[in-house]
Amino acid sequence: MYECKGGKSGKANSTIGLLQIHSRMKDIEWNIKEIVKRIDEIRGKKPNLIIAPEVALTGWQFKIEDWNEVAQTIPGPATEEIGEAAKRANAYVIFGLVEKSGDEIYNSAAVVGPNGNLIARYRKTHLWSFEHDIFKAGDEICLVDMEFGMVGVTICYDACFPEFIRALATSGATIIAHLTFWMSNEAFNQYDDKKEIYHSYCRTRAFENQVYFASANRVGNDGFLYGLGNSVVMTPWGGIAGRLYQTPGTLVVKTEWEKYAQWQLMEPLWVDRRPEFYKKILDFC
Repeated sequence: MYECKGGKSGKANSTIGLLQIHSRMKDIEWNIKEIVKRIDEIRGKKPNLIIAPEVALTGWQFKIEDWNEVAQTIPGPATEEIGEAAKRANAYVIFGLVEKSGDEIYNSAAVVGPNGNLIARYRKTHLWSFEHDIFKAGDEICLVDMEFGMVGVTICYDACFPEFIRALATSGATIIAHLTFWMSNEAFNQYDDKKEIYHSYCRTRAFENQVYFASANRVGNDGFLYGLGNSVVMTPWGGIAGRLYQTPGTLVVKTEWEKYAQWQLMEPLWVDRRPEFYKKILDFC
């Protein structure tokens, strides 16, 4: 009942909200209230789609017993409470949580709809670093057919794999919802500016796939890890529709698909693709 939906949608303008929050470690009740408060604060701006970050309900944990303690079911109390806020806002809401299913736990995203109902669930398919020791990887893409277009759901490290985002785009996605805890620490700081790298791949995935790439990041520390914020919505032509910086905040932007037809004439990336040729060379996988 809660599998992801496929199909093709047209492009209609929509309003996207990003929630950049500082989740409190293991404080699920406070984090849900923070997400709900933010949704209620922006509902007057009539967002169609609201995105909260990766593991927004729990923050990051460092022991497997802590992960098991904070894991939630989908559906469950969190999807019900945030679903009620989505209903008040008449918006789709996507938020990150740790999901427990049987003996396994997943780094997941739940999608609730404007009627307050659970629409879809996505389990992160590309696990990063020590996530391999914690989570089970998902093995399904998530495409949700919304009235204004097809939304592909991704989590953090997923966006570092261009073939994965391209698969969502070729399946009809017009918006990529990206929930992330793009972060840094002392070791990472040796390797250039992580904010620039973050925005570089958001921009590139948007440009090369001709989609809106809407990325909600976290701020604040989880132990020795700290969220870089800088949540952003990138346009299909590689511009910044809106961004935040390194403090908690909420961003609301409108898509501008009317610009796309003219842009396509100048940069006809989909028209110039050569799928039959690619089939001959794709054995590198």
